[in-house]
Amino acid sequence: MVGRIAGLAPSMAYSEPFKKALAGRVWTEALLNKWSEDPQNVAPDTVILYHQDDLEKRQAIIDFLKTLY
Repeated sequence: MVGRIAGLAPSMAYSEPFKKALAGRVWTEALLNKWSEDPQNVAPDTVILYHQDDLEKRQAIIDFLKTLY
C-alpha cells in the first residue's frame, strides 16, 4: 500500500470527501501515520471509525501495510 496512490484500489468504495482530500496523493509512511492518528484532519467530512493514538501501534500497522504492495 505504501507508494500507491490513495483512493484507487478497485475493490474499495471511496466517498467524495475522501477522493477530494486525497486526490493524487501517494500513501507514504508519514501520510499513513497522520491518517491512522486523525483521519478527519487528513480528509475532513469522511466517516472512518478507527483511529490509533499509540505511535508504536500505528507504526506496527504501517509496517504491515508496507508488505502489501
